Order: sequence, then C-alpha cells, then structure tokens
Amino acid sequence: MMIICTALLIFVTFIWFSNTTVIYEYASIFEKTPNSISLENESGRKVSVSTSLNISDLIVVGEKYWVRYEKKRWQSPSLESIEH
Repeated sequence: MMIICTALLIFVTFIWFSNTTVIYEYASIFEKTPNSISLENESGRKVSVSTSLNISDLIVVGEKYWVRYEKKRWQSPSLESIEH
C-alpha cells in the first residue's frame, strides 16, 4: 500500500509540474491594474498576466513591449520580465 501511495504521489507531482511554458512575445498593453497587465500579441491573442509587483506606473497602455511570462498548469500566467 505504501508503494502505491508513493508512486501515486510521484505521478501527481510530475503531472503538476510537467506543463510549464515560458512565453516571450512582442505585445501591446491594453489594460493594467496593480496586480496584472492585459496583453494583445501581434496575432491578436489576448492574455491577462499577473504581476508580483505594482508596475502600473512604469508601463503605458497602448505601448508595445517585449514580455516574458510563465504559464503553469492550473495557474494564471505570471510575469517574468518586460522590456520596452
């Protein structure tokens, strides 16, 4: 029984962390809040990205930025870097 539980725990952990994607794209900001920014990339795909810091005073709505964010399974995308 202990072996089955351990194997199941390892499997669930592997599945949980297996689907992490890092996205780096050129996108324009169309909305900003203290905790997130909303982006639209060159092909028109929109995504809301959470931020750990309030960067709303540092970015301008309508401007284009190089944005790098991480998307994990069962979590919203989180900002890693943004460059003008």
